[in-house]
Amino acid sequence: DVLVNSADTADRIVPAIEQLSKQLEHVLDVNLTGAFTCAREAIKAMRPGGVILNLGSIDSFLPFAPRHAYGASKAGMDMLTRCMAAELGPVGIRTATVAPGHIRTPALAQLAKAGRIDLTAIGRRIPMGRMGRPEDVADASFFLASSDASYINGSILYVDGGWTSFGDAGNASELYDECFAEAAG
Repeated sequence: DVLVNSADTADRIVPAIEQLSKQLEHVLDVNLTGAFTCAREAIKAMRPGGVILNLGSIDSFLPFAPRHAYGASKAGMDMLTRCMAAELGPVGIRTATVAPGHIRTPALAQLAKAGRIDLTAIGRRIPMGRMGRPEDVADASFFLASSDASYINGSILYVDGGWTSFGDAGNASELYDECFAEAAG
């Protein structure tokens, strides 16, 4: 048995002073309360060996300041994963979260077309030198749901090409070039 919690919505990217409580509540309801409710109901029928797989985000770990509700909801999902792992592990049910970084999706393509994001700059910032593909997230999800991951419980798997390991230091490619220039110099 596998439950995949993938329902997702985001808030407006605005300063906290402009964020409406109803927007925050909506994002938390969809992303966190929805995941909890689905998990609670699935647990009732799930057998040992079952898996609850949550789709999170790197925004749970690295804050993107004007996107308050989304980051908070995904951080909550990470904690939900850990709490349920501790509770359900003894009955043979595992939990895990796949936390994607920047993945080439139609939604990102629309933002780029509208001039709201620069996909080339994002790709340069990622240590792997490219954005993720939807199949990168799918492969990680299939692995975590499989018996090959039978001892993985309560873990958050970042599928981000190294973005979270790089922190918020700027453009990965530029720093990489600077490091080699200093080493050669």
